Amino acid sequence: MKLNDLVAQYSWNDIEQPFIDYYGFYFKKHNKRIKKKRLNRFKSAYELLQTLKCHENHWRILVTSTLEDGENYVDVSSLNGELVKDQSHYNAQRDIEYAEDEVGFDITFTSWEQWLGMRIEKSSFDDFSNEEIVAHCLWEMTFNTFDNQIS
Repeated sequence: MKLNDLVAQYSWNDIEQPFIDYYGFYFKKHNKRIKKKRLNRFKSAYELLQTLKCHENHWRILVTSTLEDGENYVDVSSLNGELVKDQSHYNAQRDIEYAEDEVGFDITFTSWEQWLGMRIEKSSFDDFSNEEIVAHCLWEMTFNTFDNQIS
């Protein structure tokens, strides 16, 4: 299943609550008017996403939950089949236990059309609902900008 399939299947009303559940703490310090305005920016971004054409590609989106320093956080990365051992900076003594793992890449600055064309890694569905996966992708896509133009 591609991100485009999920985005086409769910409206903002379906995505808003999971989005708030995971990322609402970023808005707690603001008054109600500002919270609504900020949420409306995410809603507008999501509605724009629903109008874009996906660019088919071989990348896959991986959504994972990670416990670090006693706190749970969600990571969204992309995979393309490249293994750790194939990296130019691979060190067999240091990295041997990860040699056969796929390298996760940051996709924050990837065009939204390319995001839409990426398949969702099957393991992502083990820990997250469809709506949660979309919410996490939206957060990651808009983390640095609400503008789809990648320079």
